[in-house]
Amino acid sequence: MTDEAPAPLLTEDDLRHITRWAILCAERALPLFEAAVPGDSRPREAIAAALAFAEGGPRTATLRKAAWSAQAAARAVDDPAAKAAARAAIGAAGAPYTHPIETPHQINHILGPAAYAIQALSLGAEDQAFSMETELRSAIAAASQDIRRIIGKMPGRKPSKGAFHTLLYRLDTALRPLTRPRAQSPETRDQSQARDHTEACARALPASSLIQAITVCNCGDLR
Repeated sequence: MTDEAPAPLLTEDDLRHITRWAILCAERALPLFEAAVPGDSRPREAIAAALAFAEGGPRTATLRKAAWSAQAAARAVDDPAAKAAARAAIGAAGAPYTHPIETPHQINHILGPAAYAIQALSLGAEDQAFSMETELRSAIAAASQDIRRIIGKMPGRKPSKGAFHTLLYRLDTALRPLTRPRAQSPETRDQSQARDHTEACARALPASSLIQAITVCNCGDLR
């Protein structure tokens, strides 16, 4: 009798699904960077390198180098929307290296490119609050069922301080399949209702509040 090895948390196909979604999001924000820094192709090259992997190519030194180059481009630009757009491209190029580990840090990497793209497109819009809600819905709609399945395997984010982390939380709760136990004691049911209320409040947090905090502190730390 032989023991079968446990299935990996994330397969290579999963990494390709994650990368495809990251690319879709990063591409929407890319024009903001290229308008702010004409002639700097580093974020575009990072997205192109990610696409090669998403379409079946291997993880290569070129992919890793493209991600580092896009990071340098993000550091070099002062415009907040352009910086966030470059970070979305970095996330797309880094998506193939998402670790198959059940930690909140890894779910941040899965959601990060979408969050940065939303941030970039809202900061660059005349009506920032409306744009944030529009782009949030667009990113959620672009997520495939495979993305939802993958997110469902990872530990969920908890509400935390900071506008960017609130945006990550909203993405997580919107894309995570909801499960409920068949029977609950009164105490457990009350706790569940309280949790649902907290999640609903986070989803409904006015975009204007997020925008104000993001404008003051353009946080790029996903840890």
